[in-house]
Amino acid sequence: MVIKRGEDWGQRVPRPADLLVLENDVQANQYLTKRLRDLLPTQSIAILKSNIARSLGLNGSDLKVAKMLKTRFDAIEIEFSDGDDKISRQCFLGNAVICRSRLRGAMTGVFNTSFIAGRDWAPRAHPNDGKLDVLLLDDAMSLRQRITAYRLSRSGSHLPHPQLKYLQSQSYVVSDLEAAKLTVDSVDFGEVKYCSFRLVPDAISIYW
Repeated sequence: MVIKRGEDWGQRVPRPADLLVLENDVQANQYLTKRLRDLLPTQSIAILKSNIARSLGLNGSDLKVAKMLKTRFDAIEIEFSDGDDKISRQCFLGNAVICRSRLRGAMTGVFNTSFIAGRDWAPRAHPNDGKLDVLLLDDAMSLRQRITAYRLSRSGSHLPHPQLKYLQSQSYVVSDLEAAKLTVDSVDFGEVKYCSFRLVPDAISIYW
């Protein structure tokens, strides 16, 4: 079910008996990738330490409470290649960044949830709105402007900006990349030439 920003999201329910408890977002991404790759249904999960929980004003799941907050999350699936014939796939719940350097050159961010390291890079993003959010940083953006945007991103006020393009979609493709690295929820996947992003709606239930 699509949830719009500002609407009530989730409900307090008893903890499921079969709840799968994961340590962090990386483990959640690994679990989700394997289940969707094998065309298997996903189990309800809890994430003890989570950056994606920032969208709820939380740090992670609380297993001590009598009732937990049940939320439904979209996921994003990536197909990517380093230029060879091999195509790799990865699912994620948070964000992906493609760039050669964060100090120079073009940068592409694809977001399911907005926050990276406490900074609100995609202020319109909501993890169950049926969309992925894309932030494009222009190659010509100066170092001074990047530093200013980084400072303003703490509150999400770096937008609008003439050298930052923001869009929402259900899919997005980045191709003809040169020496650009793919980072997914802070995990480095190395250099890529091609990335295709696709929204997977209502992919999993997460309990907090």
